[in-house]
Amino acid sequence: EYLDEGIAIFNDDTRDTIKGHVFYEEEAGFANGKDGLEETIKFAVVASTPHEQIDKTNIVYSEEFWANEPYQTVTYASAHDNYTLWDKLIYTSEYDEYETPFEDIVALNKLAAFMYFTCQGYIFFQAGEEIGRSKLGDENSFRSDPEINMIKWSNRDLFADLFEYYKGLIRLRKSLPGLYEKKDGKVSNTKVVAPKVVSFDIVNGPNSTLSVVYNASEDDVEIKLAEGDWDVLVDDKKADIHRTVSGTVSVKAHSGMMLTNI
Repeated sequence: EYLDEGIAIFNDDTRDTIKGHVFYEEEAGFANGKDGLEETIKFAVVASTPHEQIDKTNIVYSEEFWANEPYQTVTYASAHDNYTLWDKLIYTSEYDEYETPFEDIVALNKLAAFMYFTCQGYIFFQAGEEIGRSKLGDENSFRSDPEINMIKWSNRDLFADLFEYYKGLIRLRKSLPGLYEKKDGKVSNTKVVAPKVVSFDIVNGPNSTLSVVYNASEDDVEIKLAEGDWDVLVDDKKADIHRTVSGTVSVKAHSGMMLTNI
C-alpha cells in the first residue's frame, strides 16, 4: 500500500510457482509438474492483487495479497541469479545434459514463458532465456568463467522454435490491452479445470475477451468455449497465430492456449 505507481517489486512468488523454488533445487513448479499449485497460479495471474475467486487457504507461498494494483509487481521466471529457466527445467527432469534442446523441455519452457507473459503487471525475462540460455547448472555464477555467463548466440539457430515462440509472445503482449495495461485488474472467471489445469478470462476491450488456459498435466484437456467463433492466438506450437475454432478446443498436455472472441 505504500508503493508509488511507478515502483514495482519482483514477484518471487510467481517465479517459484512457475518453475520451482530457487532455494530448493529439486523442487519443481507448476510448469514442470508440482502438484497443488492451482490457487497459487491464480494468485500469480492477478499479480498478487486482491481477487475474490482465489482461495487464500490454498496458496502455497504468500498467504495474503500484497499488491494493490498490477503495476506494483514484476512477473518473471528467471533473472541473473539462481538457475536460468532452462537449467531449472533440466535439473528437475530426468536429463543431466544442459545444451541439448530436448523437445519435452522446450515444451515446458514455452509453457513457463506463456504463463508469465499472460499474467497481469509488468514482465521481465533474463537475456538469452528465449534461446535456452544455460549456465551448465551453475546457479551462483557471479564469479564463474565468462564461458559460463556469456550468451551463446549460436543457440539462436539451435533453439529457433523457442525463439520464434518468444517473439510471438512479445508481439501479443505489446498489442493486446488486456495484457499490457497495468491498472485495474482485468482477470475474471478463474477456474481450476482439473488438477494442474487452470483457466481464466481477461477483459481486452469493450467487446473483447481473452480466454487463457494453462495445462501442466500429462493429458490433453477439452475446453468448452462460449458461443460463437474464437481466434486461437497461442497454442502448444506457436504464439501470435490465427485460426478459427468454435464449440470445444483441445489444449495439449504441457502447454498453454490463448483465444479471443471474434
